[in-house]
Amino acid sequence: MALRTVNDAEGTLWRVWDVIPATRQVTGLEDGWLCFECDHAKRRLTPIPQRWEERTDEELQMYLRAAQVVTRPQRVSHPPQTV
Repeated sequence: MALRTVNDAEGTLWRVWDVIPATRQVTGLEDGWLCFECDHAKRRLTPIPQRWEERTDEELQMYLRAAQVVTRPQRVSHPPQTV
C-alpha cells in the first residue's frame, strides 16, 4: 500500500492511499477504492486509477475533486446506567 499526501486548492493537506477490502461485502467497492483523508473529512474514489502512486499532485487533486464524500457515523452517547 502506497501513501501519498497532496494539498488541495485551499491548502488542506490530504493523505491518500489505496484500500483493497479483505472481504467483498459492499457492492461497488469490491475492487477497492482510493481513500483521501484530512483532519476534518474523508473521500473515496472508485475505481482505483492505475498507477495512481506515480501521478502528479495536479492529477491527485483532480482525483480528490472527483471523489465522493464519506460521512462518518455519528457517535451515540448513552446516558450512564443507574444501579
